Amino acid sequence: MDEFAEINITPFTDVLLVLLIIFMLLASLVAPAGFERKFPCHCMHPTPAAAAPHSELVIARNGRMSLDGHVVDARSVYPALSALHASHKRIALSIFGDQETAYEYVIRAMDAAKDAGITDVNFVTM
Repeated sequence: MDEFAEINITPFTDVLLVLLIIFMLLASLVAPAGFERKFPCHCMHPTPAAAAPHSELVIARNGRMSLDGHVVDARSVYPALSALHASHKRIALSIFGDQETAYEYVIRAMDAAKDAGITDVNFVTM
């Protein structure tokens, strides 16, 4: 009885590798519903539509704002954007900010645009 008992793990390893392959195949076949995205047909073939009016809000490094070339301060940016939204319901607003503009000024402009009802906001860096 001087033979040592050895455990042969080769069959166990073979079974684990087969199960791993089976689970990998099943995972690729059964994708969650969130991963399958179907786009509407009109997005794939855009039709030419009337372009929405466009407005530009420029924010300087020191926080000075100008809306379409007219200087506005932090207090009057909301009334100016509200009047702009009242005159054009579908308006696109581009916020131009200097690279060194503080986030505070950009966030104030975004909040004013949101409160005024403008939903199409773009950001442009200078």
